[in-house]
Amino acid sequence: MFIIDKNINFVDLSFTNYIISYLENVLDGVPLLPELFLLSATLFLLVYGIFRKTNKYNYSLVSEFTFLSIVILAITSFLVWVSLGLSGRLLYENLLVLDFGSSFIKLFCLIISIFCLVMSQNSLNRSRSACFEYFILYLFVVFGVLFFISSVDLFTMFLALEIQSICLYALVSLNKGSGHGVEAGIKFFVLGATSSVILIFGISMLYGAAGSTNLFHIYNVLLYHIPNLLWNTVDAGMFCLTIFNIKLILGILFVFIGLFFKITIVPFHMWAPDVYEGAPISIVVFIATVPKIAVIYILCKLSGYFFSYSYFIWKPLFIVAGLLSVVIGTIMAVRQFKIKRFIAYSSITHMGYILLFMSAFTFISLQYCICYLFVYIFTILTLWGILLILENNFGKNLDSFYDWGGIFYTERYLGFILIITLLSLGGLPPFSGFFGKYLFFKSLLFSDMYLLALFIILFSLLSIYYYVNIIKIIFFDSKKKNPLVKKKLVLIYHYYLIYFC
Repeated sequence: MFIIDKNINFVDLSFTNYIISYLENVLDGVPLLPELFLLSATLFLLVYGIFRKTNKYNYSLVSEFTFLSIVILAITSFLVWVSLGLSGRLLYENLLVLDFGSSFIKLFCLIISIFCLVMSQNSLNRSRSACFEYFILYLFVVFGVLFFISSVDLFTMFLALEIQSICLYALVSLNKGSGHGVEAGIKFFVLGATSSVILIFGISMLYGAAGSTNLFHIYNVLLYHIPNLLWNTVDAGMFCLTIFNIKLILGILFVFIGLFFKITIVPFHMWAPDVYEGAPISIVVFIATVPKIAVIYILCKLSGYFFSYSYFIWKPLFIVAGLLSVVIGTIMAVRQFKIKRFIAYSSITHMGYILLFMSAFTFISLQYCICYLFVYIFTILTLWGILLILENNFGKNLDSFYDWGGIFYTERYLGFILIITLLSLGGLPPFSGFFGKYLFFKSLLFSDMYLLALFIILFSLLSIYYYVNIIKIIFFDSKKKNPLVKKKLVLIYHYYLIYFC
């Protein structure tokens, strides 16, 4: 039973303040109330969907379940927002943590999840691929993301990742009649299972080296015993050989590599272009944003705190993988004319930038990394939102950039926002993407990584080429375009306001 403080003056409090005060007391006793509510509501929605299910496709099903899912996510967001003040607590034998940073990132993921649901409603209706199971799996992925963000134990982190992955395998394969959809589902399953194997292998190696899977215990072991852990003395008869502790090195590297798969870091990016092209666009928008936010946040925690005293092990990996992501992502994006594959390679490039942020290994670089992540997420959501609006207006899928030809002359306002979004992704001033790039180069220079900064500047100039090439198509190609159906989505205007704020 939860007791409310009797000293509260209920006469002075409004009804809203009373509710918030009551929820703070409840959350003080049940810190996982947002996750428990989300899980319980999803199970109730599952039972409702079983009785609601019809044999024929029902257009009202999408609107109804979208509304119910948004209500569930909105209530969960409110509970997470109330829990922002309950920070600095370890829960359930140090398996989970409740602090301001994790609660803030969870709130951000929930808000982006709501945006993705609203954006994809018309796309689901048009493709007739929606079923009530889609929304159940979607909510289970969000549930796994929330637990993943709160995890401070490697095994709990692995279980939360598997909750996300199993649901995403089914969601990616939702286009049953499409050959690209089947291929995307198989590739995503095989490579996702490979990343899970690598991650659990790294966790087992770390357990063998440090004697625990708890990140705080591993941090203390690395803090006080890193020289003893890094070297092993082997009795080889007449001589004693001193060798590297392979378990510690492989454990740290394989944990990071297993997480690199989730954010499409080269050379672990092979699934991204095919999945972006073959999966339903509604789930691609979600995969491209919410799971990546969670993984990047965990990577910042691991590199900036828990594995900070072993930076000489993982820092070369971050630099090499980040450079390869920028180089290969930029070069492959130049060759693309399909929209979704282009966005996939563009995201690989930006994930490389974020990884190089972490390799700078300063506190301010991690702060800049989160700022860059926020700018990138809102920018890429704007691009996906424009694509969804155009597909909805044309009533068909737009696979190639040449389908965007002459859009500026038929939809000037939408074309104007699209041009701004592309220039921001390219990092041109005075748009928000430029300030993200400015923070990136500033963090590299603070860490005396001058050659690396110069190398990235050259590839940033190359990346501007393909963004300008798309703008050329929007302005000058196929001016006599079929008129669009005048069916607007208000969401893009909200994105416009958020983007410039």
